[in-house]
Formats: sequence, C-alpha cells, structure tokens
Amino acid sequence: MTGTTLPTMASLTLADLKLSIRGPSEGWRANPIDEQRFRLYGPEQPDRNDYSPTMSFGLDAPEGSGEAWFDEFTTQAVEQMQSGYTNFWLNRQESYELSSMVPVHAVWFEWIDDDSGMHFVQLQAFIPVSPFEIYLVNAATLKPIEHEFVPIFDSILRSARILRS
Repeated sequence: MTGTTLPTMASLTLADLKLSIRGPSEGWRANPIDEQRFRLYGPEQPDRNDYSPTMSFGLDAPEGSGEAWFDEFTTQAVEQMQSGYTNFWLNRQESYELSSMVPVHAVWFEWIDDDSGMHFVQLQAFIPVSPFEIYLVNAATLKPIEHEFVPIFDSILRSARILRS
C-alpha cells in the first residue's frame, strides 16, 4: 500500500491484555468487550449506511505451542476460512516478527456476504506469545473503502507490542 498517508497515530496501552498498539488519534474509538478483548471502531461512513470499519484483539489460550504447532495451526485456520465463506478470495499471507520478538501470521482475504451482498476485505492475524496465550486479531472493512483502511489495519498490527509481566 505505498503512497497511502496514514493518520496521526497515538499509543494505546491495554494493561489487562498485556498489549500496546499505535492507533489513529482522531475519528476512531476503542471499546473494551471484556477483560480479554477489545475493539477499535473506525469513523462512520455516512455514504455507506454509517458502516464503521473495525479491528479487534482477543487473548485466548492456544491448544498447543511451539513452532511446528503454530505452522499447522495457521495452515488449518486458512483452510477453515476458505471453507467457511461461500465467496472467499485469499489475497496474501505474511509471517513476521514484532519488535517484542513474537511471531505474527497475518492473512488478508476478501469475501461477499451471502445475505447482504456486501463485499468485505478482512485481516485475520495470530500472535502466539506463550504456551498459554495467543492473540487473535480481526479487522474488516468494505471493499470500496479498503484503500483507506487496510493500510491503517496493517500499521496498527505491526505496531503491537507485547507487554511482559
């Protein structure tokens, strides 16, 4: 997404989730869901029935640990995504390491909702931080406005810092 200008970003620390991110400082709002999850809401889009792009982070217990388990887990997750949506396109996958030295596996895909016909672009990312904790990150926006929000989602995800106890 070269050439895209990101909004001014600000730090947001979520102590319960042991997480720090950099998100847009204006026009977005954060909403805790519970002690293990929170969601960011992008600005409402008046020309799209006030739709708001969203990005959520959730902390869960993984069913395994280690590099081999994580590789198998991400492969199975993508297979489940492909079979879980009637209209699914896998755009890309990327694995990298955050500055806090934990791996990330990010999957970018598109799908069309069968009921509404709405076309979405979505990010799902997995961040294993210990044998006992894994983050699941979900971000979604409408296809016609992906150029505005996909770079923001990517920037927020790459800014994530795991806070050690």
